[in-house]
Amino acid sequence: MTTQDELEDQAYEAWDAERYSDAFSLFLAAEAHGARIVRLNIGYCFDEGLGTPPSKYQALAWYRRAHVADRRSGSAASNIALVMRKRGAHGSAFRWFQKSAVRRDGDTYVDLAKCYLTGLGVTRSAPLGLTLLRRAIRSKHITPAAREEAQSLLRAQGVLLSLNYRRP
Repeated sequence: MTTQDELEDQAYEAWDAERYSDAFSLFLAAEAHGARIVRLNIGYCFDEGLGTPPSKYQALAWYRRAHVADRRSGSAASNIALVMRKRGAHGSAFRWFQKSAVRRDGDTYVDLAKCYLTGLGVTRSAPLGLTLLRRAIRSKHITPAAREEAQSLLRAQGVLLSLNYRRP
């Protein structure tokens, strides 16, 4: 009998080999055996149509399950926010970005900053947007692309980048 851990390992091996159909099936099997952590991956497969036909409805359902199962997963909340933003549901996207920001994710700070700078989903506030961009740059948990985007947005707002921030 295959264990939950074995199924999970096999799923990630298939994912790394870009055998998405196999990975998707194995993620589902691992989840059926109690692996709650794979729910985010299942949602992503539905979101991007990897190994299964794309379905934003199914993606949201799995992201929500991941959010609850993983103690309010910041990644799941961020993914829900991105789907909502694509749908034009900016208020909902903003609320989900807020839930993700609780985990101090620098990428999410950039997304929240863009909401404040544009007024999408929230009352426009350049000062709050700039504060979030500075927080993003200082974050230990930010991708290089998001850090670069935060710096670019600060430059576009006329803010000098004389900020001292920690590089990862």
